[in-house]
Amino acid sequence: MARIDLDRATLPEFERRMSALAPDAERLWGTLSVARMFAHLRITYEISLEERAAKDESRAWLLPVLWVLLFELWTRWPHGVIQASPQFLNDAAEDAEGERDLAIAAMRRFVERAENDPGRKVLEPMLGRVTLKRWRRIHGVHTDYHLRQFGG
Repeated sequence: MARIDLDRATLPEFERRMSALAPDAERLWGTLSVARMFAHLRITYEISLEERAAKDESRAWLLPVLWVLLFELWTRWPHGVIQASPQFLNDAAEDAEGERDLAIAAMRRFVERAENDPGRKVLEPMLGRVTLKRWRRIHGVHTDYHLRQFGG
């Protein structure tokens, strides 16, 4: 799924992969449980929708380098190289099925908004303000990474 975006065409496959993941699936790397992974994805979608406040941790000079490395060259990120900021995590998440439902709903809202307003700029805490068109790539690569983390 290299260079995949999260959009209307890829949404059904992402939904299928998320729905097929067992709540007790064993992780292949990292420390997240399935519930915490779905919560992490949901939080990321909500940040891109501006439904959740986020702290800007970006460095403007780093944006072009990070974009090329993370979303053009390394669309299959090395395991454990990138650590999420705590603002992207919910360590208390335990209900995998409930978090999955919330993540899928947020993912659908994102696809709708990005389709209607792809040029809208929204804060990505690591990268700064980026368009929803770029967020499509961020979400596609990021979601694929975490689903593969659990064999999905």
